[in-house]
Amino acid sequence: MLSKKNMQVKKEVKEIDFYFTVVDLLQERNSLNRVASKLGISKQLLSNRILPLKIAGVIEKKGYGVWIVNKENFKEFLERKEVKEGNPHTILGDGGSIAENTIRGHAFTFTIKIPEIQQWGERTKFLEKEGIAYNEKVRNRTSLVLKLDNAEYTVWLCKSSIVIHFPKGMSFYDPLAKNTELQAAYVFKKAIVRLENIFGVSLRIGADWQFRPSRKHFSLIQNQLAKKYNDDKRKLFVSDIDGLWLLIDNSFNLNELEVIRAPAGRDQAEVTQQVAKVFNDIAQHPELPMPSEIYAILSQITQQISEVVNNQLFHEANIRSHIESIQKMSSILERMDKRLEDAKLK
Repeated sequence: MLSKKNMQVKKEVKEIDFYFTVVDLLQERNSLNRVASKLGISKQLLSNRILPLKIAGVIEKKGYGVWIVNKENFKEFLERKEVKEGNPHTILGDGGSIAENTIRGHAFTFTIKIPEIQQWGERTKFLEKEGIAYNEKVRNRTSLVLKLDNAEYTVWLCKSSIVIHFPKGMSFYDPLAKNTELQAAYVFKKAIVRLENIFGVSLRIGADWQFRPSRKHFSLIQNQLAKKYNDDKRKLFVSDIDGLWLLIDNSFNLNELEVIRAPAGRDQAEVTQQVAKVFNDIAQHPELPMPSEIYAILSQITQQISEVVNNQLFHEANIRSHIESIQKMSSILERMDKRLEDAKLK
């Protein structure tokens, strides 16, 4: 009897095999109808199963019933890690818990700019006709709940954009903050495809969707500094001139050092990675001085250099003063010598 773990591996292998089969058949036949017929499944089922290929740009429709394959995008698609989503207590790896200083990306909100759509101003009438619940507490903003993969997303339909708020607690884990953002963007694209299907329109401007993350939080899991503060029941909040950007949070008992925004307009994922690097260096090299100690040493060295420079300037001024005195004495002696010569002649 197979274990659940082995069954999961088998399922993933079959899925990858399916994607290879579809890509090979599309290169031969260029038609989803023909591919579905060859596989012995309905076109609707095939469309549902190849949605990840569409989102990743592996396959693209070029005309009526004609599809092409992008081999480079397929290669990247195969190399991309499986999206890990769910509640913050998700356990990753081979039965182990989340590694220290793994980054949890969460609290994502994405905003997509939409093209001009006929009758978009009357979207509530369409929702009522389709029996989709909504509310309009804010002018020019229609709010509804989108169900996708057993999760509920809050969607704001605005005048020229759509905003999608991820469910509270939905998290993405990776050693790199940027990868958690890419995983969230992948899920966001699935939500956009669902909205396109609901409204029967394309939300692309030109060849692609124009979207950006309008909110995102990154935190270092099981961070030692956070653990120390939480054990001592202390709080840590770090702010700059624009407000709070770093804090310690233990809402899910994960001892998180959390970057909630980037200071001074810097990239938030890069800032998180730099914070993680500091703590990883400390963990891997305990014999090295702490950043505060390094700063103190550098300050001391700077002070010493300043003192040396000041001493050199002082000595230089003394030498210049001595030279000027010698020059004056030389001038006086020359005048005295001339007067003695004149006196002898008389």
